[in-house]
Amino acid sequence: MRNLGYSTIKKGVASTKLEEKEMHIHIPSISDALDSKGSKFKVFDIYVNGLYHGSVRYSQLLDLHNEVKVKYSSATIVDFPAKVFMISEAQLHERRRMLERYVHCLAQDRNIGSSDMFQDFMLSCQQISSGEEDKEVEIDVYLSNEKSKKIKFSSFDRSPHVLEATCKSIGVSEDLTHYFGLFMEYSIPGDKWKTLHCLSDFQCPYLSLCAANRSEDYKFRLTIKKWFFSPKFLTDCLSDSTALNMIYIETIRDIDTETLTVPDSIKDKLVSLKKSGKRKEFIETLSSQPTCLFGYNYCEGLLFNDQSTSSALAGGTKIVLKDIEKVYPISKMRCWKVGVLRGNREHFFSFEYEYSHQKFVWVVLKGVSTILLAQSITRAVEEFLVLSKNKSIRKPSENLFSRRPERPFPSFELTLGPPAGEDIHMAAAASDSQSPSIVRTESQSSSKDSEVSTDSEENNTSNTRADIHVTTPTVTPTTSNESPSLGGGGGGTYVTSGSSKKTKSSGNKKSLVPNYVKSKKKDEEEIAFNPTFLSDADL
Repeated sequence: MRNLGYSTIKKGVASTKLEEKEMHIHIPSISDALDSKGSKFKVFDIYVNGLYHGSVRYSQLLDLHNEVKVKYSSATIVDFPAKVFMISEAQLHERRRMLERYVHCLAQDRNIGSSDMFQDFMLSCQQISSGEEDKEVEIDVYLSNEKSKKIKFSSFDRSPHVLEATCKSIGVSEDLTHYFGLFMEYSIPGDKWKTLHCLSDFQCPYLSLCAANRSEDYKFRLTIKKWFFSPKFLTDCLSDSTALNMIYIETIRDIDTETLTVPDSIKDKLVSLKKSGKRKEFIETLSSQPTCLFGYNYCEGLLFNDQSTSSALAGGTKIVLKDIEKVYPISKMRCWKVGVLRGNREHFFSFEYEYSHQKFVWVVLKGVSTILLAQSITRAVEEFLVLSKNKSIRKPSENLFSRRPERPFPSFELTLGPPAGEDIHMAAAASDSQSPSIVRTESQSSSKDSEVSTDSEENNTSNTRADIHVTTPTVTPTTSNESPSLGGGGGGTYVTSGSSKKTKSSGNKKSLVPNYVKSKKKDEEEIAFNPTFLSDADL
């Protein structure tokens, strides 16, 4: 059995904080920019969960690298591209790939990724690239019943602050704000709104929304929704009238859109409870039915193993592919990863599934909903780990630093990218799929290695197995431990404890070195990054 180098969570050893969400960072393109003196230099375009986040110079990433070496000297970090005076076009794009791996590894590390240093870096990247000033803004945050609430906050406020302001405006108790999240939704004219992903803590919702809405074909908006799966957390929310109402209207929306299936045995009872206004009893009755998959997130238009298209319900204890009737318990997943396919920049979510005792098969899902799928599974696993340690979820404002960045980037002006209306594109996930996939168009590089100036001094240039009784899906085994045939950029790997296979612990040292898995496609490789989990000493 070939060892892919994936880590396995030791029983009882994991993070006890729900402060991070599954997040995919990639750098698909390079743009030109001008400094205050009019000099041209190259910047690297950073995308977070499929949407443009900001652009940075090589020198700024080098400064971050030097700071990481000082503050996290015990961590083994992937190679940072060397500094050179002149660089060819081919070398520049190789630098882009190395920087993509590097930044993604930093984000995956729990200590570095949640540090003020990295948070400030990503925040400054978004703020400076947006060209916006720090000012008071007012935007509509939508509820699940299509009503909205106007929320006032600073344009540079991060997601947790905006979430708390929204909950306060709506009337949700401060102690319950961490059970909700800010989600980005998208739509095309005449179509319904669909959930794209949950915003990361370091993102500025206003700036993210402005950047996304530069698309001429799609519209984006912010929605507040529940962000938990555990029945215990549901009980906490049902004691608050406003939180109860928010969960109720979200549930009604899921029933109306048929993303939540109501068993025939309780339909009459639910109708009676709805007419009498007994919302708490309504939710309790529905959530007590295991076949309802109450509270799961709906992910549509996913291409399953390049064979068929299906919608999925993710969260809680499993992934359910509705249209093809397959069920994948999370406890049987050894690891999973998120990545971007080379070429069309389509996102994929793949996981290694134990279909028989110590026999694994790769399951691959592609489509625009893969980020939400990954976020939902990650959230469900972390909830289980939090509850197993008898801990509680921290408030949003406790997950980050409320201050402004200490050393913001020098300002610059983007000249060639990402151009308005072209930075975000939607394309079909597959020929038989009507669900769009977010793609970033990369400028064509010259076949001839031209000499270009670079940055700054270079002259501008993731065994706790739950006993879940479900129908085991029918799968066609592939070669054991064989990676799916995928090319593309760095995908974030989140390792679960579903595998009974034991691996040697590396102790307290946290490795950020990626595993390289050769793809079946010639001259292409799929890069899987190991997450870093907390050791016993960290708890």
